[in-house]
Amino acid sequence: MKIAFFLPKMATGGAERMRIALAASFLAKGHEVDFVFQQATGELISQIPPGAAVIDLGSIRARNSLIPLLKYLRYKRPDALISSFFEQNVVAALASLLAGSRKRTFITQHNNFSSETSSSLLRFRAAVYRIAIGLTARTIAVSEGVARDLVNVAHCDPARLKVVYNPACPLNHSELSNGLVEQEFASQPHPLVISVGRLTHQKGFDILLEAFALARRERELRLAVIGVGEDEGKLRQLAKELDIENCILWLGFKPNPLAYISKSNIFVMSSRYEGFGNVLVEALACGVPVVSTDCPSGPSEILKAGEFGRLVAVDDAKALADAILETLDNPVQRSLLQSRAEEFSADRISEEYLSLIGVSNV
Repeated sequence: MKIAFFLPKMATGGAERMRIALAASFLAKGHEVDFVFQQATGELISQIPPGAAVIDLGSIRARNSLIPLLKYLRYKRPDALISSFFEQNVVAALASLLAGSRKRTFITQHNNFSSETSSSLLRFRAAVYRIAIGLTARTIAVSEGVARDLVNVAHCDPARLKVVYNPACPLNHSELSNGLVEQEFASQPHPLVISVGRLTHQKGFDILLEAFALARRERELRLAVIGVGEDEGKLRQLAKELDIENCILWLGFKPNPLAYISKSNIFVMSSRYEGFGNVLVEALACGVPVVSTDCPSGPSEILKAGEFGRLVAVDDAKALADAILETLDNPVQRSLLQSRAEEFSADRISEEYLSLIGVSNV
């Protein structure tokens, strides 16, 4: 089959990395893959697997990509078009209607819809989404929580939704885990807490800093943060106010975060909302104990309601600090964590996608 992914660009987000993982698995199984971009740019463009085609629609805005995407669908006729993100999903739905390829188009909801949408736009965007969902073969939700939220907010037919988890366990996670890191990171004398994500309000790094400051009252710890974002300045200032700035390594963007996660004592995700929580699976694949907020949606499903890692309430710094200390004292067995991660392998998840595409093309 020919499978096409429609994205704005190849940025450093989780959705983009999951598409790369799926593409590699599809190609290995003998399928063709096209990456169709509004603009073929972005930090991860070089990581597109060899053998995948790159199509640049040359559109700055999503709405300007409607006609170019329509032409692509008419002339290339992929067996499946899989789009990501709200605006691209709407454009994909309209283009597939005009191209007569509704039964071959799948839109994906990667995040908790009600959380990522401002209250002033929620009703309008929900109505638009409900129409888009009705125009396509199926909407893929990356977790049960995302699916429930979409039904509650957009009032769409649950039968139009299919939950398919992200292929967040890298095929080469052992190789990635053994990657090189800076000497400053590798030579830390105290237990190391690590977190990875965009430095934005969504990811809750402010709560993580507060929790880390509380945990340090009980034990010598160091914190490493991988990520960039608009809140970096505010977070650095907060670290100074909490008197922990000398205990934190701000590592910025790293193309291989698993090399750093694998050499840490504990991974913490402090998000206020998610769609799935890819980096939790990556930490499990490294065999590193995890602590996460029980945010909507994904972490509870990945960690099986706390079986594979402690879950705490969102925005509760004290609970997060306690969970960090408890996990350091009583970590889940490494082999169990890695076994759980394998359930989200690209090979397994790609089979679910192929099954879904095959049924829809009958």
